[in-house]
Amino acid sequence: MGEDPRSTLREELGDEAAKALAPLSDAEAERFATLLAEAREREAAALRDAAEASLSFVPRFARGTVKKIVFG
Repeated sequence: MGEDPRSTLREELGDEAAKALAPLSDAEAERFATLLAEAREREAAALRDAAEASLSFVPRFARGTVKKIVFG
């Protein structure tokens, strides 16, 4: 991961959740932080895929314009 997994968890989940995870060993905290990052990546990919799939409802001639509006 690069940085301290406990710091990563604190940034991602907030102080209260990080305190609840204090009993975890360093290895467990690192594994949890890795799993959390992977889950967030999968979620982002699923959202991108869903947004792309939603374009199938837009007439083909307008998809480019709608894609620029929706995705920036």
